[in-house]
Amino acid sequence: MVKLIAYALLFWKGFDIMSDMQAKRRDKGEGSKRLRKDGRYEYRYVAGKRPDGKALYKSFTAKTERELKRKIKEYNEDRTKYTVKTESTSFRDYAEFWMKTVKYPILKSVSYDRLEQTYNTVCNYIGCIQLGSVTTEDIQCMINDLSAIKAYSTVKKHYEFVIEVFQYAYSSHKITFDPCPAADFKHWMVKLWLWNGKILILIKGL
Repeated sequence: MVKLIAYALLFWKGFDIMSDMQAKRRDKGEGSKRLRKDGRYEYRYVAGKRPDGKALYKSFTAKTERELKRKIKEYNEDRTKYTVKTESTSFRDYAEFWMKTVKYPILKSVSYDRLEQTYNTVCNYIGCIQLGSVTTEDIQCMINDLSAIKAYSTVKKHYEFVIEVFQYAYSSHKITFDPCPAADFKHWMVKLWLWNGKILILIKGL
């Protein structure tokens, strides 16, 4: 009888330890922390749902556990801010949230700096518009205006930035309409002109 009680106590003690370990891995009911084999700390969380209804997972990493906790805190603060009324959030604010959540953990500092430059240019056109109010016409105007002064690759980069932001919001069920697919970016052509022995690439919209 004494042995049976001892085994029962050990069982409950082990259960408590497992519960504590699980609690340490969770933050506000979502996401899990782990130390990877490469020595970096990782936080994995559910960012939304895929078209097939399955969970869409995202993650970010940090060199130290303290840095990871800081990133988790920033993520939770931003998540609370942008999931309450996402559609009424300005494109500028939501795009910044998307950059910090999705791109910052995976991009090198130089690449992230370039992304911020793209972000600033895009925000000159649609930054002040609420995310749920951005129309296909707004995006088309940006494309048309940039195409008159920028190279094809630059215009494409800015358009793809907008696409990624809206795809993330749409797949996460934060907005009910994605205005990007209807924008006309397909009817472009590249003309090669030979001038003074050099090939110049002129890119124009049809």
